[in-house]
Amino acid sequence: MGFSLIAASCVIGISLLIVFETFSGTIAPLVSDVHTAYEDMMNQKIEKAQTNLAIMNVSTNTNGTDSYDLTIIVKNNGDTTISMSDCNLLLNGILRSFHTSNTLLFPQEESQFQINNITEVGVVRLKLITSNDIETYYEFNV
Repeated sequence: MGFSLIAASCVIGISLLIVFETFSGTIAPLVSDVHTAYEDMMNQKIEKAQTNLAIMNVSTNTNGTDSYDLTIIVKNNGDTTISMSDCNLLLNGILRSFHTSNTLLFPQEESQFQINNITEVGVVRLKLITSNDIETYYEFNV
């Protein structure tokens, strides 16, 4: 009777060790991944809260044909540096390619966007979207 008690205790102990090893090998990396994802999400929220853009001015220049060129002045009023290559510019809801004077827009600085060969007339709606989904709008008449 004494030997079966010791053998049963060993079997239960070894089983608990196997269960603990399996549990810790599976759950520990999962918890670490969740923690890393949460940190990334918080960093994105902070960056988004610190991003603020304003379209300061839009001017049109005729280019000799039935179209015109737009010059857009954008100011970064936030605390985040914005990569201009990661921005999208929509004109009346259509994605347009643009040229810019800077590759980065630092806080409290301005940058100039240039869009060529625009044919839209009347009320024109302009939308600038940054890489962290901050949007700014501007509406003007041509």
